[in-house]
Amino acid sequence: MSENQVSAAQRLVKLVGSGGEPVVLGGKKTSRVIYRQSLEFIVRQPVNALSEDMTPNDWTLIAKEIESLCWKEEVEGVLVLHGTDTMAYTATAMTFMLTGVDVPIVFTGANLPPNEPDSDADTNISDALVALRKLPAGVFISFAGKSDAISWVLESVSARKVRASGPAYRSTNRGPVATVEKGKLKFRRNLDPVPRSPSRIEVSDRVLQLSLHPGIDLSAMIDVIDLREIRGVVVSTYPAFTAPSYPPTSSLPDFVRNCSGMDVAVALTVGNAPVGRTNAYGSTLHMIESDALLLSTIPEVALVKMMWAAGCTREVGELRRLMLEPIATEFGPRVPE
Repeated sequence: MSENQVSAAQRLVKLVGSGGEPVVLGGKKTSRVIYRQSLEFIVRQPVNALSEDMTPNDWTLIAKEIESLCWKEEVEGVLVLHGTDTMAYTATAMTFMLTGVDVPIVFTGANLPPNEPDSDADTNISDALVALRKLPAGVFISFAGKSDAISWVLESVSARKVRASGPAYRSTNRGPVATVEKGKLKFRRNLDPVPRSPSRIEVSDRVLQLSLHPGIDLSAMIDVIDLREIRGVVVSTYPAFTAPSYPPTSSLPDFVRNCSGMDVAVALTVGNAPVGRTNAYGSTLHMIESDALLLSTIPEVALVKMMWAAGCTREVGELRRLMLEPIATEFGPRVPE
């Protein structure tokens, strides 16, 4: 769905039997999948917002609706139609919030509205339905991006939007789970079973994300943290997992120490997994020796996880423990050998 169509398209779908479906599911390919698999839909619209206007509170509304459908309606799978700009954030939030849900949840959307001649909506939705019937429990994004392209099925916690058109999503540091082509799903790698535990549908917006740049004034951020009662900070380091130690206003180790004194957790991550041997830079060692959490995820996932953890607890020690719990797509910032 385009960003202008998402307000009418954030819906949840039940797969069991046959019956009516929303107009957005009326494309030729989608209708064929519905007919062949005898699918019946229960439609919900927990959020009415453009993708770019989504907030963490919207994630909780979607998660609660999914949990309700799973427990009360005993659905076999859930399809979420979502605008593309923030789809990966919402899908990631479902991964952390819905650990008690034991069915596959697949997100998809489109670059162009369904009524456009070259829309990818029909391909994306039909392929997502095909994937939904074969995938194990977990949260995934399925997306082709073109009407004649192959859909890539990605784990939510490694998916990233990398372009504004065409095949917009790629899996960072990991290959796709599967592909869908001509109505058939092909697994590309094995998936480990996801441990299930009681769901915790919580979130807090008292989290700050920073991206380092030369001359950054981290000392000024301390005032912001205090004023806004920030409880967690995610810092994207430079690609070699380095960060400034000088001048003092830009020192990341000093920033971490100041935050620790305010009971604010700081997590460090990098955009991509380092390749090969990592050099023992002095600034890297200073970060390792600080009180920062070294996270093994891309920055977007670290941010969502921090928001979820801050919503689950107000105690910094417990927040840190939740942040350090491993997830399935860790790549690590690699510690120098």
